[in-house]
Amino acid sequence: MGQETQTKPSYKILVVEDNPETLKLTKFILEDGGHTVFTATNAGETLNILDTACPESKACYDYTCKSGKCFDAVLIDYDLPDIKGGTLGGWIRTKFKDVALLIFTGYGRLPAIVKKTNEIGAELLTKPLDGEELLAAVSTQIDKQNFNRASNDSTESVCSNPVSTLSVRHILSMGISARAEAKRI
Repeated sequence: MGQETQTKPSYKILVVEDNPETLKLTKFILEDGGHTVFTATNAGETLNILDTACPESKACYDYTCKSGKCFDAVLIDYDLPDIKGGTLGGWIRTKFKDVALLIFTGYGRLPAIVKKTNEIGAELLTKPLDGEELLAAVSTQIDKQNFNRASNDSTESVCSNPVSTLSVRHILSMGISARAEAKRI
């Protein structure tokens, strides 16, 4: 009898992190774990990647996408330069209900961060990230999302409070304008 080997699943993961060293390390850990990794350094890049990777989603900004998921998981730094990671995660959750969300932060488990993470159904991880812990958390969160999708088995869900990409881009532009004005003063 031959020895059976169990292969680990390979996932498609988007990592959103503005710190180049943390982004590089996170990407390395995930790729070393056998996953395909895409990266973004801010919310604007994230929206562009999602638009490119998931072109069918452009037609359904006011609805939860019914065509499936483009990424298995999205890991988002809580403190991005253009928007809070929880806000970006909330938008992603309304648009891609089946994607596993993980928020990571160097601030620890502050009540506001924990609250927002729970509201959007994300897993909260604290930096520095341990490689094995990160891989386990990603796998666990994807398994939870897959279980929830199978349990609900409803592909006709519509967002009760949709957030359009235009409103997210508007928020981003306001934040950039406010920061530019603050620097000028």
